[in-house]
Amino acid sequence: SERLKIDMKAAKELQTNYFYKYNTSLNGLMLHHNVVGEDFLKYVHDIDISFMKEDKIMRNELEQLDMEKFIFTNGSAEHAKNILTHLGIYDLFGRDKVYIPKPAAKTFDLMVKKFDISPNETIYIEDIAKNLSIGYERGCTTVWLINDEHFGKIDSDKDYISHKIENLS
Repeated sequence: SERLKIDMKAAKELQTNYFYKYNTSLNGLMLHHNVVGEDFLKYVHDIDISFMKEDKIMRNELEQLDMEKFIFTNGSAEHAKNILTHLGIYDLFGRDKVYIPKPAAKTFDLMVKKFDISPNETIYIEDIAKNLSIGYERGCTTVWLINDEHFGKIDSDKDYISHKIENLS
């Protein structure tokens, strides 16, 4: 609304349309309004996460996995760091940033190449079901983190979902 000088209702409609058409609102804003990705992500991720507490159960479970762990996010590296730090697991993950939204094959393939990941030895966990499609196509075991978000549930009945879980920990 502020950036495009439009009212909140029009901004919400535009955001929703871009989200569904381009897999992220940011991608649409970058394509049509010359919005700089880093600036947008810094603005939208300036949120209070003080409610989020360290998750010792998840940390313990992750430490038990004898494998490399990576965060593959459409968000900013700073936001991922903030969230993972609050959860007490930031140090357990490799990280990188790419501003081509999931489930784009290019983004997935760049990550696989950069970190020398073997997809058939990879467990790909995602809260947006449709984002798992490319991982499955590349040979990953896919896991959908069940949630009630409308966008997260789209395609949650597809065969490319190997497993479903209700709690990440």
